[in-house]
Amino acid sequence: MIIMPDWVRNALIIKGKTEDIYEFCKNHIVWHRGTQNLHFDFNTVFSEPECEDECPDKFNRNKKKGWVTGRVIEGKEWYDWYDWRLTYWGSKWNSHFFTSNDFPNKEIEDIIKLNKTEIIIGYSTPYAPSWKIEEELFNRYPNLLMGLGFSSWGEFAGIFLQGGIYHMISVNDNEDLLSEC
Repeated sequence: MIIMPDWVRNALIIKGKTEDIYEFCKNHIVWHRGTQNLHFDFNTVFSEPECEDECPDKFNRNKKKGWVTGRVIEGKEWYDWYDWRLTYWGSKWNSHFFTSNDFPNKEIEDIIKLNKTEIIIGYSTPYAPSWKIEEELFNRYPNLLMGLGFSSWGEFAGIFLQGGIYHMISVNDNEDLLSEC
């Protein structure tokens, strides 16, 4: 049995032409005011609803039947954020703890300046990898070769590659959890 970890470490590896990598970064790596650092923002892939009219009924607390998480976001009491994020992001929170050696000046333009044809974006997510985000990115950027490696700090690890190939193992007992597709 796998005990649920607190954080999953993700490494998104991207290879391709410098211009294509720059376009990807320009669209999905943003400046985070709180940390004063770059941030891989899931909202750039799937934006959370900003108002009740944008919210699908199945994530609208006022229209949804059945159980709804008890926690609400102030000003968005109508929004079942937990189910929405799990459905679209595969994670209950946005990415945290962004790391990459590919942005030495903390600027997206570093990709062009350094003529990068491969980058690695590191970040953490709670309890599970963000494979739904990567699945969407794989489809949006067919000119880039991408793969997601993930590890749960000693509980499980795996890879998710473009084309839907994935493999995950339990680190504790080497039990095969998912087979290649």
